[in-house]
Amino acid sequence: MPTTEFPATVSSKGQVAVSSGVCKRLGQVPGSLLRFVLEADGVRLLAAAGDVRSLIGRLKLPTQAVTLADMVSTRAQRRARVSAD
Repeated sequence: MPTTEFPATVSSKGQVAVSSGVCKRLGQVPGSLLRFVLEADGVRLLAAAGDVRSLIGRLKLPTQAVTLADMVSTRAQRRARVSAD
């Protein structure tokens, strides 16, 4: 994948606004977590895998059982839609 740069500004509070282009590329939605990985020659920004327990209370209970295969398939479809945008 070719290198693409996205500028960002650090606020006086140390906050960084991530552009929508970066969020789309990482498949992020409001409330998603990101990781800043400090390396010898710079910083990498990655989507955080997160702990599934952090979702407690944030999701509605399914009306029927959902298999792991269903979850994997749904996530793959969502990432494909985000990549197409």
